[in-house]
Amino acid sequence: MSAGAVLQVQGLTLGMVGRTLVRSLDFEARPGERWCIVGRNAAGKSTLLRALAGLGVPGQLGRIALGGDAQVLADPARAASLRAWLAQSASDRFELTVAEMLALHAPGDVLRPAAEPRWRAQLDQVTQALDIAPLLARPVTRLSGGERQRVGLAAISAQDVPLWLLDEPVSFQDPAHQQGVSRWLAAQPERTIVMSAHDIAWVQRTATHLIALQADGTWAAGQIDHVMTHAVLERTFCCGWRQAGGVWLAD
Repeated sequence: MSAGAVLQVQGLTLGMVGRTLVRSLDFEARPGERWCIVGRNAAGKSTLLRALAGLGVPGQLGRIALGGDAQVLADPARAASLRAWLAQSASDRFELTVAEMLALHAPGDVLRPAAEPRWRAQLDQVTQALDIAPLLARPVTRLSGGERQRVGLAAISAQDVPLWLLDEPVSFQDPAHQQGVSRWLAAQPERTIVMSAHDIAWVQRTATHLIALQADGTWAAGQIDHVMTHAVLERTFCCGWRQAGGVWLAD
């Protein structure tokens, strides 16, 4: 494995209900890289992200290391200091305001007087960038799906960890907010981001690297310009593709 990789995956095999979703996956992700997982429905995108987050996938084989240490995911406290996880949809049970929820995600060191102003300033930038500043006083249970999704992204940022694992971060967003999230993710050079998405045009605009999961458990992974080809897209989605103005479109 190479030095400097935040996430290292070797020989990862995942299966479910007698079917192999991912077979012997290998990749490394470094700061500033934005890896996007694509594939058909039920291809294993969410399952792969859950495995990377250490959330327990039955029958999992292979090695996942954070910062070169394969034991981190077995220690919840250490894992929480290195990676943050955003599920596809939130399940809020309490009438917390957005501001209260974001404060709960702050790392412990912001309680020190010297650290809190810097964290507050960073959080203010994030709420502006994600267009959630007007929502801070609103209960999280009264947000739309898109609003709640952007609040979740802000909560990920508030944790100040090096690895972000994001399951469908723009699935509920309108086109303007999709663009805004894309720009915001691209402006995180110190983070390593692994995410899933269905909108290939958004992926093409946002990702630096791609993992394409195919129906037989095989995969293609690497820099997006090398992996996002007609042949890979066709094998991954089982339909035709064409380019229009440099953008891939299902045909």
